[in-house]
Amino acid sequence: MKLMALAAAAAVVALGCGGPAAARDLPAGGLTRQEVIDWLTSHGHAARIKYDEIGKDYAVTTNVDGVNWDIWFYHCSTPKAGRCQSIQYAAGWTERAGMDMAKINGWNRDHRYVRGYITSSNGVFGEYDVEVSPGGSWEQLDDSLAIWLIRLKEFQTFIGG
Repeated sequence: MKLMALAAAAAVVALGCGGPAAARDLPAGGLTRQEVIDWLTSHGHAARIKYDEIGKDYAVTTNVDGVNWDIWFYHCSTPKAGRCQSIQYAAGWTERAGMDMAKINGWNRDHRYVRGYITSSNGVFGEYDVEVSPGGSWEQLDDSLAIWLIRLKEFQTFIGG
């Protein structure tokens, strides 16, 4: 009986010692917009590059459940096609009745990841920043997308969208 228990314990330890699967590193220097499009597409999201006249920059745009959202790129090696070390998920809504600073500050106090703010025209934005370099992995990026999509729905409900 002791021998069977010892064998079972050894089997459990052996199973646990296989080591974790190696993470798939992101490219050195971060991501390009095209790589982000390919990644989003592999997760079932139609995506394209758009130029924003106000910000004078290129973003990747997509949508989920009728909500349009973008991925913005920061700390890039070159403006349009370079590798970028950080990204920002962002979604915005036009004027929202009943949204005020106290309410949006309550969201920011009580929720992690997606921070909200109100624009001067009473529009509402939710944003989530992610560092992808140095040391990022595709698994980390997948996790950030999952968090964004969950929080995006929660934020949309919160603002009455």
